[in-house]
Amino acid sequence: MSASRDRDLERGQSLMETALVVPFLGMILLGLVEVGRYAHYSIAVANSARAGAEYGSLSAANAANSAGMVSAATNDANVSPVPTATATTFCQCFNGGASTCATTDCSGTGDHINYYVQVTVTGTYTGLFNYPGLPHTITISKTAQMQHP
Repeated sequence: MSASRDRDLERGQSLMETALVVPFLGMILLGLVEVGRYAHYSIAVANSARAGAEYGSLSAANAANSAGMVSAATNDANVSPVPTATATTFCQCFNGGASTCATTDCSGTGDHINYYVQVTVTGTYTGLFNYPGLPHTITISKTAQMQHP
């Protein structure tokens, strides 16, 4: 065999290897993009829940304003579709006992009532493509809870 024929065969082999490897690299890249988009959406949902709970924990008036906490959570979302939020308040005795938020619930030496706000944000992540064996949409739900004055 001549040297030029060997070079032609090597170039042909390189072309075949490239043609076989490029689709796999493309699939890996697409998977990385999907994982990144999912992580971004999940972090945005968690941050939204935290923003709503922070709003409620600022004062007793804010804690009583469920619509304000929901608004703070959804305004913080910065993703599409915008997730939904729910806000609740609850109480617990300092020693861990249950409380209905009545001032007489936690009677005892040094016991007092702790007031909490809780915001749950739920969003639906939709993938770019339908992958066999994987759901096309995934529901992501995050809850943040904080104590308020």
